[in-house]
Amino acid sequence: VVDFGAGHLHETELLRSIGVHVTPFEPYRLGEDNEIDKAASIELTRAFLADIASGRRYSSVFLSSVLNSIPFAEDRRKVVMLCAALCDEGTRFYANAMNRRHENYTSIATKEGEKLSKRRQDTATFVLGYEDGIVLGDFMDKPKVQKYHSAEEVYDLVKTAFGKCSVKQYNDYYQVTAAEPLPIDPKKLSEAIEFEFDLPYPDGSRMGLVDEAKAAFGKRLRIDL
Repeated sequence: VVDFGAGHLHETELLRSIGVHVTPFEPYRLGEDNEIDKAASIELTRAFLADIASGRRYSSVFLSSVLNSIPFAEDRRKVVMLCAALCDEGTRFYANAMNRRHENYTSIATKEGEKLSKRRQDTATFVLGYEDGIVLGDFMDKPKVQKYHSAEEVYDLVKTAFGKCSVKQYNDYYQVTAAEPLPIDPKKLSEAIEFEFDLPYPDGSRMGLVDEAKAAFGKRLRIDL
């Protein structure tokens, strides 16, 4: 399986412990000090690219909570396209995404939900107007944008890259299952790779692995990128 956006690799390690082959990808790997470790991120990314270039077939591709952390719809489509490029007719794509019933959204956007915690009172949070369901949080600490989806939004997003998609709600999350990846558009895939494999880091540098990623995806898919 592929763990796309593997975070702390907890799920990766759990699956490996029961004998599952897991290929993780995490562009912002955190070190022991809870800060982004660029060197570790690059090492993990190169291992991911080597595995996909090998042509290994994946039964499942997981995208856990990543869609909530991408501020712009265009970039969310790029990430879903990259996941679809790793799938064949036998692969299932699984994603989850926080919806607008989540307390972090309802407390701010609709004044519903439980009372704000002391931490939330201390770190300003704002609803942004450029897209529905967008919140800027931790404004006084480490600002981050979160996207809270509607069922229609997450369905339409995944359908840009898959022929079949179902969305089920579990409290404040949507669980998405998809199959039948659509034919790859090499130009759009190249643009997605240019986005995902040249992400910025806090020190002002960038990932710088676009050429390596295009070579890996191109070899896997037998196309020129």
